[in-house]
Amino acid sequence: MRTIGARDKKKRKQRSDKKSRHSKSSGNFQPYVSKRLDKNAKIKLWVWERRIMSHEGYMRFRASFRPKVRRVITRFVGRPFLVDPQMLATDESICQLFIDVVGYDGFFLGMMPTHSKNSYRCSFKKKFSVKIDEAEEGLRAKVTWSVPLAHYWFRRR
Repeated sequence: MRTIGARDKKKRKQRSDKKSRHSKSSGNFQPYVSKRLDKNAKIKLWVWERRIMSHEGYMRFRASFRPKVRRVITRFVGRPFLVDPQMLATDESICQLFIDVVGYDGFFLGMMPTHSKNSYRCSFKKKFSVKIDEAEEGLRAKVTWSVPLAHYWFRRR
């Protein structure tokens, strides 16, 4: 922030990539070029579990702060792993994948890396959610939300 009344002795630095970030250059549209060279290459997927906070954890918060606390917590299930894109092509294949990988009932999120960057230079965002229930014949899964997956090439029909 500039001090009121101060004058710069030399010109301030500008970002060198400021012009290249625009989708148009000289009025012409520049399409996004994907860095993925092989469309059949495996995709990184990370499973997160969403559950209600325990009563003991809720009581650790200050009494005046408890009404403002969101009682839903999210935990990692293992580490990110590589998946064939065809395993995410349909809801049935996603359900079978989650039953094989997770193996118990609960509410789970499918997180995939996006173009946005965090401090580790790789940001995982929620792409779909799966609910796994215990049934008489075994585990039963259902994809409850998968809107962002429609943008991927393996979901297009």
